[in-house]
Amino acid sequence: MKKPVKKKRRPDRLARIMNPTVRFWTGVSLIPGFFMGASLELLLLHCMVFAVAVVLAGKRIRFFYYAMMIFSITLFHLLNPVGRVLLEIGPLTLTAGALEQGLSKGFTLSGLVLLSLFSVTPALRFPGRLGGMLARTMYYFEEILNGRGHLEVKNIIGSMDTVLMQALPPGDETVLETHSSSAFRGTLLQFPFIILLEGLVWGPLILQLAA
Repeated sequence: MKKPVKKKRRPDRLARIMNPTVRFWTGVSLIPGFFMGASLELLLLHCMVFAVAVVLAGKRIRFFYYAMMIFSITLFHLLNPVGRVLLEIGPLTLTAGALEQGLSKGFTLSGLVLLSLFSVTPALRFPGRLGGMLARTMYYFEEILNGRGHLEVKNIIGSMDTVLMQALPPGDETVLETHSSSAFRGTLLQFPFIILLEGLVWGPLILQLAA
């Protein structure tokens, strides 16, 4: 197995103002509002908001990965025609209902991945030994989603091991210790950012209910 190459991390701008635990629970609070977004327009808006948050968090967004995920989910749903017929291509019937369902589920899954990238940081800590194990597991999962290294279909186990080696080599606890320092306590500036996020996700839903 080839030796993993350490990649330079992008700066986590949100870490300067947001406590990691506060960031995690902020992400959790956005999940219900995200699921309640019934229209494709709202799902797309939420995905764009989460993508901006991910960039501010210093994470990489693999646009091709999300495009392929949305395309494959939509294509799978097109095999089960539902609703008004839009187009017929040989045996394939393109219907409005199936297209909307596929896009909706594709954007929903993409949004959840983006939200997890924003919410989980190496500095995240939960009390107790079990909490420490959970935080470490979430950190590794976040590193895989962040795409540090390339996962290969032909060698999924080996390539995943390479990604994890890049995240934290065996016996090297400096990454987690560094990110758990007092520099991540957060400031009062985190509250305007949280209010903005909550407003962008929950605001359109509240306006719809009030209409």
